[in-house]
Amino acid sequence: MKNSKRTFNRAGLKVRYLGPTNTRGSRVKFTQTNSGKSCIVSYDYRFDTLGMIDNFINHIPAITDYHIVIDNTQNDYYLISFDTDANFPIIDVISAIRKLSEARV
Repeated sequence: MKNSKRTFNRAGLKVRYLGPTNTRGSRVKFTQTNSGKSCIVSYDYRFDTLGMIDNFINHIPAITDYHIVIDNTQNDYYLISFDTDANFPIIDVISAIRKLSEARV
């Protein structure tokens, strides 16, 4: 078996749409699968759910690539696989998403 060089770190995000209630508007919950950390952000009506995911991920420079692994819209969630540079540990995406949502990028 030939040795291969690892060129990325891979982790996942579960993204779930949370519909409006009597007291709150629509929201989106992001959960990082390797750490179990999560955050809930207000839905940004400029985008659909996939557009929100794309917008957040594109504003996190450490993420080099991402793929939608599961599109389970019947249960209102997406499973996203993302890659980061192998020279860095897997980042805390949830903290980055919190900061971005506060800045409302």
